[in-house]
Amino acid sequence: MLMLLAGLLGLTAMAAVADLSPDTAEEEEGEGGDAPGDPGGDGPEPAIEGTPLADILSGGGGDDRIDGGGGDDQIHAAWGDDAILGGPGEDALWGAQGNDTLAGGDGDDGLDGGEGDDRLAGGAGADTVAAGAGDDRAGGGSGNDSLTGGAGSDTLSGGEGEDSLHGGDDGDSLDGGDGQDVLQGGKGDDTLAGGDDGGRDFLNGGDGADSLIGGATDWMTGGAGADVFAAAGWQDGPAIVADFDPALDRLEIRYDPEVHPDPRLTLEPSATRPGAVCVLLDGHPVAEVLAAPDLTEAHLALVRAGAGAAAPPA
Repeated sequence: MLMLLAGLLGLTAMAAVADLSPDTAEEEEGEGGDAPGDPGGDGPEPAIEGTPLADILSGGGGDDRIDGGGGDDQIHAAWGDDAILGGPGEDALWGAQGNDTLAGGDGDDGLDGGEGDDRLAGGAGADTVAAGAGDDRAGGGSGNDSLTGGAGSDTLSGGEGEDSLHGGDDGDSLDGGDGQDVLQGGKGDDTLAGGDDGGRDFLNGGDGADSLIGGATDWMTGGAGADVFAAAGWQDGPAIVADFDPALDRLEIRYDPEVHPDPRLTLEPSATRPGAVCVLLDGHPVAEVLAAPDLTEAHLALVRAGAGAAAPPA
């Protein structure tokens, strides 16, 4: 019975973070053989279950499955690749040395992945997620969340709400999702996407050769390094490029070939921002570049959707 509960809990925790990566299904491993991090070779530890009250729970030496249940729980992983589900309540979850899976559930939760390549999901509520060291994947879920990557190449997804995402020191991938979000790449060659939901996002690449993808009214700052800015012909208004360097940077305009079979880019002075240059795709404003008197069509690139670029929304 305990092993059955362990399996069910592991599936529940993994399902909570299944949307963080398109290759999650490829990462799932079948049963059989010794569990990673279990020197005894007896397979995963039995499930550890909390109560409806505020519990303090810790894992053991193997690959643990811990369910906090209701209440404001504090749950610590230990050695091994652990799966922790906070459940309803304002929970605090800590990973450790292994490749852990942490799912906060409902409530304003705090998640810390620790070392290892972790998977973290805040769930509903205003969550604080620190991925820690390793190549981590973290999602905030619904609510106004704060996500921090740390050391390693991390993938952060804000989800719904007004989120704050900070990549850290390595090459990270940040996606704000719906809402008015703030994305900071930090050091490294980062990829930042604000989203097409219409909320004004603020993207700052930081140091490194970054790629910034802005939606309508999004504000993009590349920072130091040779950066690539991108806007799309299907968005409702122009994205703003704040620090375009003609000597280093490039501006990509992505288009739908069914809507623009023979696309043409033109430049004209902005009607609303003195000194700015407006980029138009077949007469439709898609980007405004601030303080760029030397901007020419040679700095622009047309990119067809589906050819290394995101497709327009259905």
